[in-house]
Amino acid sequence: ATLTGTITNEVLYGVGRIPGELSYSRWWCFAFPTSAAAFVMSYIVLYFRYCRGMQLRTLTRDVLAQEYEDLVKEIGHFSRDELLVGLIQIFQFVLLLLRPQIASMVTSPYGETLIADPTLAVLPAVLLFFIPSTIRPRQALLTWPAVHEKFDFGLLL
Repeated sequence: ATLTGTITNEVLYGVGRIPGELSYSRWWCFAFPTSAAAFVMSYIVLYFRYCRGMQLRTLTRDVLAQEYEDLVKEIGHFSRDELLVGLIQIFQFVLLLLRPQIASMVTSPYGETLIADPTLAVLPAVLLFFIPSTIRPRQALLTWPAVHEKFDFGLLL
């Protein structure tokens, strides 16, 4: 349940179902219980529809070791770069959820908040351009050619 880019979410905001300012943290508090309930209900339905009464083969250590070896052959070992990207994503979620507290600390002399959701969403993304990569020496975790090649700028228009 995300706020960005979803027409129905904007409609909910427009008809007053979510009063006041609409921030990432307020949207998360509004939509997370609904998403969690939908996930649990769909899991239960799928379990009773497809998995009830199935006999599962026991997983032995040998089977798991073989699956792990196949996975490593296919995609490689977990790297420092992947760890850092994951930590930065978690950092972004924390920033967005704590935005009301952060925004109250950064205000103009007239009392206006200077930090909003877009600022806190872009800050970790910019950080990716400055952290060096171990897989690609002398490059950052994220490079502009990679963004230019893989990002669909038509989404922004």
